[in-house]
Amino acid sequence: MLGLVKNECYKVFRRGKFALFLGAVPALQIITVFQVLTRSPDQNAAELNGQSFPLHMIGSQPLIMALFIAVIAADLMAEEYRSGTLKLALLRPVGRSQVMAAKAVALVAAVIALAGFSVMAAYATGTLAFGWGDRLLADGVPVTGDGVAATLKAAAAQLAPCMGFGMLALFLALVTGHAGMTIGLSAALYLFLPLTRMDPRYSIVHQMNGFHLAVLHGAPIRDVLADLGVAAAYAVLFLAAGAFYMKRKDVLL
Repeated sequence: MLGLVKNECYKVFRRGKFALFLGAVPALQIITVFQVLTRSPDQNAAELNGQSFPLHMIGSQPLIMALFIAVIAADLMAEEYRSGTLKLALLRPVGRSQVMAAKAVALVAAVIALAGFSVMAAYATGTLAFGWGDRLLADGVPVTGDGVAATLKAAAAQLAPCMGFGMLALFLALVTGHAGMTIGLSAALYLFLPLTRMDPRYSIVHQMNGFHLAVLHGAPIRDVLADLGVAAAYAVLFLAAGAFYMKRKDVLL
């Protein structure tokens, strides 16, 4: 199993799509800096500084994370199914559930790597543009405590719903067997699910946009655990559904 995970992670990190998103993250941050600098200097000083900029980017990049997740999931599953690469792993003495689990771990590793890189790049970009500053701000509201620890906590909190969304995207990639459809359906879910009457408490998209703020501002532990339970339910449900479907999917022809 460990060998499978290493192989899937190697495939993810060596592909050009991962490098493309690594380049897109600082590019988006630089664009954000230029947008902010077009406003008045007083407003800049009140809203952003080097230690606040990573939090600002965490709140503005869920769509990028959703697209990244969809692209990586499509690469890991749909593209390999289309090209016939998927059956090479199944010719070895490993179970299909193990292959599905290894791809899920690789997807999670890619999300963590991009999120970590994004935070580091945002610290560098924000400090160069605005200076370090004397306090941490979240949407203009001061946050008490260690600023770096608070930012890392917010970044880690955003990972939970991203992983739930990732298992959904991986399931879509397996069912459709088509990279374009996987990316399109994932993007459509992200964009249009908030427009439905679905209770926000059970919406993984709502969590991708708001859970990190709830954790950052000290939401009641009961609410935090409830949100984590929803994210975990998405991850477990769609991972189990993917493993079940993969056992019945014809991938060896």
